Amino acid sequence: MALVNLIPLYLGIHHSFVADLLGLRLQFYQFLHASAATVCIVQAAVHAIVEGRRSHKLSFVDDKQLYGWILFLRIHQALSAGLVYTVWNHVSVSTKAPLLYLYVLTGILAVTSVFEAISVIFRNFAFRQPYCRAIIYSRQQVVRINLSVPRPWTVQAGQYINLWIPAASFRSLLTMQSHPLTIVSWTEGRWSNLELVVSPQRGLTKVFQSIAENNESTAASSPYLAFYSGPHGLSEPMGEYGTVLMFASGLGIVAQLPYIKQLLHDGAQCKTRTKRIHLIWQLEEPGQYKRDS
Repeated sequence: MALVNLIPLYLGIHHSFVADLLGLRLQFYQFLHASAATVCIVQAAVHAIVEGRRSHKLSFVDDKQLYGWILFLRIHQALSAGLVYTVWNHVSVSTKAPLLYLYVLTGILAVTSVFEAISVIFRNFAFRQPYCRAIIYSRQQVVRINLSVPRPWTVQAGQYINLWIPAASFRSLLTMQSHPLTIVSWTEGRWSNLELVVSPQRGLTKVFQSIAENNESTAASSPYLAFYSGPHGLSEPMGEYGTVLMFASGLGIVAQLPYIKQLLHDGAQCKTRTKRIHLIWQLEEPGQYKRDS
């Protein structure tokens, strides 16, 4: 049973891509992933204890604390590959029947990984078109990224992308660190320029803030070579409701802007049932975010 529960854990390398394939929200898919992992660990632990007591070779190893999300993620992926190899050797020695589950597991992972790689290559490269470029700048104390993509595509409200800028920092280049960013811009039709807003916290977003502040001080904004995956996420069908009530605090308003733009656009063309939009926006201090001139 532990092998059966391993299959959902190896549906793909990136959760965003698999969630889109299954038509699920990212948070719900991560909950299913964690639940299947918990069940698998419990079943594997019971199996190890029973076999260890039977062979009198039971031992425990303490895990070392991991620092940094990226380090944890890469080690998690490496251990996942090592787990498959270890289970493969264990099963092939004991019996041949459970090998079928490993064949299914590795087959699904290989197909989704190839499909995701093709999707990323298709989005980031186009014949006789410039590579994907990102300009990082600061306006009204808000860090923004203008992303020019080689292939235009239709943006849906509520979607996001995973952005990787290799030259942003040495750690970003070494670990291939990407970050999910919400798409703020929205318009009808296909777009090749996307507007992203960054909420600086730690890690890569802090690096983006440093680049924006440096560009502001030198009055120069050099484009960076960038790569992205997406668009990810599901768009809420808000146009089906007569009244829409929205809540936002601080910079979280950027996640609501695409929906507001779409509702206003569709309302002007009589494409939506929405008649009223109520927005409650909480700020820490008045005038915290001023409208761009």
